[in-house]
Amino acid sequence: MPAPFAVRPNPSAPPDAGVEKITRRIGWFCLIAGALLIAPAFWLGGAGPGARVGGFALTQGVALGALLAGITRTRRPLLIYAALLASALVIWPLWQGWPSADIEAGGENAIPAGGQDALARLATYLDALRYGLFFLGIPYPFARLGRHAPDEPEKGSALDTSPGTQNLPEA
Repeated sequence: MPAPFAVRPNPSAPPDAGVEKITRRIGWFCLIAGALLIAPAFWLGGAGPGARVGGFALTQGVALGALLAGITRTRRPLLIYAALLASALVIWPLWQGWPSADIEAGGENAIPAGGQDALARLATYLDALRYGLFFLGIPYPFARLGRHAPDEPEKGSALDTSPGTQNLPEA
């Protein structure tokens, strides 16, 4: 019985070099874009809350990407529905705004330089950071773990094109 979430259909086959190159580029792009998204937290005086909110959001995005990749790997309906349910559970904290971007509710009582206006800017930035890092976390695990090809036809079916197995009508 094959594993439900195999990495490649044929583990002994070498990975396609072009696919690996594109996957690495996706990973580097997401890493650099994530670093650029979190950089303003230092300027706004909220590196701690930025790391907390951004870290959880990035982790949620990576989990969602891995779950969606798992869906492309299996043909078992129960596993597909379980992964969809887990995906909804991963998205739920994002929908509810957890962890809180409210600085005072998050345990950060120090108001950044600039008063309440700076605090409002920081809270708005943290909300935007949550969504940005969540969506940046999805592509790499999906590209790395997902199966991006049509299913192989079953042996002996009309779509099977392997030598000696074609079902041609007799003349």
